[in-house]
Amino acid sequence: MRDRDCEMKGKGKWYADKKRNAQESNLAPGDQVLVNQKRKNKLSTPFAPEPYDVVTKTGNSIVVESTDGVQLMRTQPMLKSTKRHHRIQRKQLHCLMLLIS
Repeated sequence: MRDRDCEMKGKGKWYADKKRNAQESNLAPGDQVLVNQKRKNKLSTPFAPEPYDVVTKTGNSIVVESTDGVQLMRTQPMLKSTKRHHRIQRKQLHCLMLLIS
């Protein structure tokens, strides 16, 4: 009976993950991330402009550190990787180089 229960829970988890497009976090210690900040007004940005470094990762909990040495503990959804932004900037730079030449 326990085996059947475990099997059914596994199937339910697989279905829910597939339906929600769940993905494993690819953040690792040493990566740079942006931290979610409280919106003060409608013109403020959703993420703090200065990048933080990932110190440790335990499950969904991630400890990040600023350049000033301030450490914060946040969950995965409150962080945004900066790797994607570097790719976009490189692509824009490549397009500008093509326009110049």
